[in-house]
Amino acid sequence: MARLVPVLALACQWPGSAGDPGDADSIIEIGTGTTLDEALALLRAQLDTAAAGLDEAGTRSLGRVESISDRLLETHLPFAWLSAESYSLEARLRQIQSRADRIEALRSGGVRREDVVAGIAELKAEVEKLQIELAAGGVAAPVPVRTLLDSLDRLRS
Repeated sequence: MARLVPVLALACQWPGSAGDPGDADSIIEIGTGTTLDEALALLRAQLDTAAAGLDEAGTRSLGRVESISDRLLETHLPFAWLSAESYSLEARLRQIQSRADRIEALRSGGVRREDVVAGIAELKAEVEKLQIELAAGGVAAPVPVRTLLDSLDRLRS
């Protein structure tokens, strides 16, 4: 009986959820050798499938979206600061990750299908905007204000 409980717990999960053993293809290899452009292209492809409908394939794709977004910071980042927005690239990637997590939470929480699809469309637009900003280039991060203040304090001493 004790071995039956974990099997039943897995069987009760939604298709495409993180613990679904039948969804082995949802694990997408992303790491330091993967470029950010490649990871964002994978993310957009999964968003396209998820946006087409929240059927079984769309639900699996939404699970992949969450998995990919969780690994974006592990990719090779081309620079630290987006020139177009004067904003941290890492912070933008964290925002995408957060939005993907929120969409999955909405889906698994039983929110109206239209709201989930709207969230997917907004995330897709955010990813597209980031791809355009990446193409515009970037630079090293500016010197942190704290470092500048410390330098000024040392000069005054």
